[in-house]
Amino acid sequence: MNVVIIPSWYSNEYNPVLGSFFKEQALALQESGINITICYNEIFPIYDYRKLGILFDKKIYRNTEDGLDTYRYRNFNYLLHSNKRFDLFAKRIEKLIKQVLQDKGKIDLLHFHSCFWAGICGPYIKEVFEIPYIITEHTSIHNSKQIKKSYMKRICNAYSKADKLISVSKSLKNELLKIVDREINVIHNFIDGNRFNIRDEYIKPNIIFKFFSLAFLVDAKGFEELIDACELLRNRGYEFVLEIGGDGYLRQKLEDKVREKSLIDNIRFLGMLSREEVVLKMNQCDAFILASKYETFGVVYIEALACGRPIIGIKNGGFEEIINDKVGLLVNKCESCEISMAMEKIINNICSYSREYIREYFLENFEKYIIIDKLKGVYKNCLDS
Repeated sequence: MNVVIIPSWYSNEYNPVLGSFFKEQALALQESGINITICYNEIFPIYDYRKLGILFDKKIYRNTEDGLDTYRYRNFNYLLHSNKRFDLFAKRIEKLIKQVLQDKGKIDLLHFHSCFWAGICGPYIKEVFEIPYIITEHTSIHNSKQIKKSYMKRICNAYSKADKLISVSKSLKNELLKIVDREINVIHNFIDGNRFNIRDEYIKPNIIFKFFSLAFLVDAKGFEELIDACELLRNRGYEFVLEIGGDGYLRQKLEDKVREKSLIDNIRFLGMLSREEVVLKMNQCDAFILASKYETFGVVYIEALACGRPIIGIKNGGFEEIINDKVGLLVNKCESCEISMAMEKIINNICSYSREYIREYFLENFEKYIIIDKLKGVYKNCLDS
């Protein structure tokens, strides 16, 4: 089976871990015997003067990236927020597919990850090449600030004409059913349990309780409320450290807030982390916490589970499908008081959580082999029908 995977976002020189779960899923599919090709429409903002050289260079680049045959069409977004840009993007993906067909001869199936930006081009590509396509949706249409009402006709058309539509969680499926009337499969994201595991060589007993959090530093991830919760916890006399991995437009504001609240001894910002650095930090912490206000699923939660760490999260859609009371705590609202009470509870009861049980729970529910078997079943069903 020859499958082309077309992600809406993917690793690049500025953010090498972007879309890491797309890459890891592609690698797992390849390991399972499917011939995988990545096609990525890599878009640069029109004001990125560092990339002016691509105007005079070839547009399609083919390389082996981490063992995956990868084609990139690299160019600017000349049409900014216009609806017409989707026609431009579709033409670029068409050129990528033509190049793959020229080089390899056959494509059985196209798999778009997220409708916005890539999957929205699915109907055009299907019409041109007569190749069936699947969309796995990772993004909440309702909660995305980038999606305008004027885009919805194209988005619904892409969902309707897809041969199969997959959602990464039940909560996202329910949201999608409000805008499209069709069958939707639920297949969770996964991570590689061989990479994310309990690493004895990384583990050192913490004298002071250590929390770890990881996300882009943006409004929706709840870091301001988490910092307020840390202040409440500190004021109740608890000693602890919170390490925050990731970067984003809120970083300076968050660092200023930490200084204003005299929490510099409690909260540390680590910046962007490599995948191996994330494994290290997951193993070095006592518990993982993310106060995200909305998640369609939440890969970082299962990364923590794979490393045997209890998790704290907000009732945000995706988290409820991951948590049970033996692996962590569910907070009803993203409010500092409730978050601080959960942090206090997990500090006082950390001995009641078994790293081995948490790891086993991950293996039974989110290990890659389970998810890949489900995905291959959808592929086969799509082609058979």
